[in-house]
Amino acid sequence: MALRQIIGENVKKYRLEKDLSQQVLVHKAKISISCLRKIEHGEENITVDLLENLAYSLGVEPKDLLVKLSPEELPTKKRAKRKKTERLHNP
Repeated sequence: MALRQIIGENVKKYRLEKDLSQQVLVHKAKISISCLRKIEHGEENITVDLLENLAYSLGVEPKDLLVKLSPEELPTKKRAKRKKTERLHNP
């Protein structure tokens, strides 16, 4: 697995754990939505500066974005939808 895919999975994982929308994260990190989407899908090569910027925008250390996730830790659409449903029913 390419390092950019690992970074993308971690960005998405932490974004969902922190209950941040893509719009909120792009605002905090000062990047475009298309750039974030490419990062989360492992399609974007990012600089060390951007890695650091994303990490701090997510409230984690840059090294946390470099750790390969186990299958159970991978973000899924099902988990994201469940969190959204929980927010709607538990304001």
